[in-house]
Amino acid sequence: MRKVIVVFLLVVGWTCPLAAQNLRIGGTGAGLEISRVLAEEFARLHAGTTLWVPESLGTTGGIKALAAGRLDVAVTMRKLNPGEVEDGVSIAFCRTPWTFFAHGSRRDIRLSQADLPGLFQATLPPFAQGEVRPLLRPANETSVLYLQERFPELPPLIEAARQMRGAVLAATDQDAMDAVENGASLVGFGPLAAIVAERRKLRIVPFEGHDAGRMAADYPFWTTLYLAFGPNSTAQGRAFVDFVRSPAAVSLLHANGCRAADGAPS
Repeated sequence: MRKVIVVFLLVVGWTCPLAAQNLRIGGTGAGLEISRVLAEEFARLHAGTTLWVPESLGTTGGIKALAAGRLDVAVTMRKLNPGEVEDGVSIAFCRTPWTFFAHGSRRDIRLSQADLPGLFQATLPPFAQGEVRPLLRPANETSVLYLQERFPELPPLIEAARQMRGAVLAATDQDAMDAVENGASLVGFGPLAAIVAERRKLRIVPFEGHDAGRMAADYPFWTTLYLAFGPNSTAQGRAFVDFVRSPAAVSLLHANGCRAADGAPS
């Protein structure tokens, strides 16, 4: 389960931590826990480092917080777009399989591309342990966009599914994993790294005969997590980005559902 080091939320927004907290990291829920794990190891190796990791802000929220100087490092599921952060730089640090997942007890579910229209139309025949239904996400959420880009027949079906009575919608990656852990008929989707790093009681659903949990090179669906920083980032923030790209971080990445990315600035 995730651990948030400090959270200070207000009805109208959230505030910056005290100045003494010199490494502020936040952004997409998909990369929040792996970033926290890496940051804690960085802090162990760099005496005096203090951390602040808020709950999920999403990719867009993390980028906006970085641009406003409220974060030193934003964790995102895409590169920075031109103009989002003045003189901002994004670094690929984690390649992780994108996968479907189900309740930990559901050992019967296997999916193929041919099953996806039926999943989102609620017409898929029950599996041995019962029916399944999709956990839905907001239209602009990164995992939804990933799904729709790779399976172009799905966008109208997903939009129609949101309008169906009884549809279950989760705003963040953590909300999605919570819902599936508590709903034996739900099938969610998203990056493996979030599931592994948070030690979730979920089962990876084999897709087209592939098990994403093995992180095999021939697995067909991968996504990338990025770290972004800007001119207002602290020296500790920039040093953290360097640490994440170092050999010292490779074993932590692999243990938490990631393969090290090439780390090329962009």
